[in-house]
Amino acid sequence: MVSPSWPARVFPPIYALLILDIYQQRRGPRSIPCLYVFSLVLCSPLTASLEADFFTPLFSTSADVNPLQFRDNKNRQNRVEKSMYPKISFAEASQWAENILQQMTLEEKCAYVGGIDVFFTKEIEHLGVSRVLFSDATAGVALRERFYDVTYQNAINTSVAFPAPIMLAATWNPSLVEQYATAIGEECNANGIGVLLAPGFNLYRISQCGRNFEYFGEDPFLISRMIERYVTGVQNTGTIATLKHFVANNTDYFRRKSNTIIDQRTLHEIYLPAFKAGIDAGAMAVMTSYNLVNGEWTGQSDDI
Repeated sequence: MVSPSWPARVFPPIYALLILDIYQQRRGPRSIPCLYVFSLVLCSPLTASLEADFFTPLFSTSADVNPLQFRDNKNRQNRVEKSMYPKISFAEASQWAENILQQMTLEEKCAYVGGIDVFFTKEIEHLGVSRVLFSDATAGVALRERFYDVTYQNAINTSVAFPAPIMLAATWNPSLVEQYATAIGEECNANGIGVLLAPGFNLYRISQCGRNFEYFGEDPFLISRMIERYVTGVQNTGTIATLKHFVANNTDYFRRKSNTIIDQRTLHEIYLPAFKAGIDAGAMAVMTSYNLVNGEWTGQSDDI
């Protein structure tokens, strides 16, 4: 299967969700929600020295310093044994999805576009399609016992709190970013998570934005180099990476109502390079943002 060049060709949502579902069931953690509107895409295949010394222990290969050593090792081992399956290629998963799609009824297709229990895709038992679990986010797997009125029966109870991505970007060290993301991807594997809702990298344009700490600053070149290595690190573990939030989600204050006004040159030179870098690195999912851009919701904008 030939991968499209940028801008990536967007798959029909049902087909794309099925590809990702089959990919996850056959290669690893089983258990994708539609809390957010996703644009799922098929993408092309997959410097400076570290100055912040406190990063080092997180990525040491020494048996004496391991970010997972603080886990309940027995619990973690049980989770891994239950969730790990032989890996298959994205092309194989695509073929499986095509075969399943042909067997789905119209009602099943319509239902599959929506998720269940906030962070899961729906199961189609008679076709062998299991639920797939999503999780936040960029600085490590989020701990959540409940989300609004949904209580999780198998909530994740331990997770490494990695240093904030804004600090990671300040190291100017792409190699470290890949190690950082690989460690997070391994935690996803250990907890049965198929899709990580990360990396998030909206630009630091408004100082009061409540999520600036988990983004990568405002330099489009630096962010691009960081994001491509983050995607590689996560997806090398078999976990799907999600680029977010597309695009110009610069504020958390009324972010579901805000309208970002951007001319085309600024959009392409400042806001889009990191998304292109992530797609070129092979990112398998993109999350649309909640805001409007130039007066139109991003999730329905033909221009965006």
